[in-house]
Amino acid sequence: MTAGRSGLFRFAAVPTWPRRFGWRLLTYLAFSLAAWLFPPWGALITLGLVLGLGRAIRWGAWFKALGWLWAFVLAPLGVGLLWGQPGGATLVPAACRCLTFLVLLAASQWLSATSTVFEIRAALDGLFRVFGRRVAGALSLAGALAICFIPWVVEQLEAVRQAGELRGVPARRPLLALRALTVPVFVRMIEKARHTAEALELRGR
Repeated sequence: MTAGRSGLFRFAAVPTWPRRFGWRLLTYLAFSLAAWLFPPWGALITLGLVLGLGRAIRWGAWFKALGWLWAFVLAPLGVGLLWGQPGGATLVPAACRCLTFLVLLAASQWLSATSTVFEIRAALDGLFRVFGRRVAGALSLAGALAICFIPWVVEQLEAVRQAGELRGVPARRPLLALRALTVPVFVRMIEKARHTAEALELRGR
């Protein structure tokens, strides 16, 4: 049950580096902290490392499949343009924050596409074990679903978009396409989250 198995991705038989999931999780956490705490250079270096480590992922297709998630990525820049200080003093920090958001999404995609949701939960369960077995189980389940959520959304957006094109939904009319995509995507996401949570609960017993 590998997250992200769709036409967007092509996988190597074994992730090139790190091969052990525990190290991949630590790498993901380090990437996220570097991008968030040290923009823009930390985010730029992290983005380059993510693209290199995830070279088995078709990143061009992934960027295209983000769809309306670009509104989330570019939101800081939009706020800076509309309500920023005169002279554009807030535009550079806003652009850095946009880059940070993009890097966080790419890092989540890399981890999700090279790992199974069971590996993610098992590693998080070990990290949270200090809080007790029951609390660790709940936190690891929530954490695994959260890490895989954005990659799943991107995957479902692309699947529903392709289905919409086959049914005649015009791709050049974004408002109509967004209205047509909203309900199918949410239905698919709810079903996928429910099935994954049930599988994780059964696997964890």
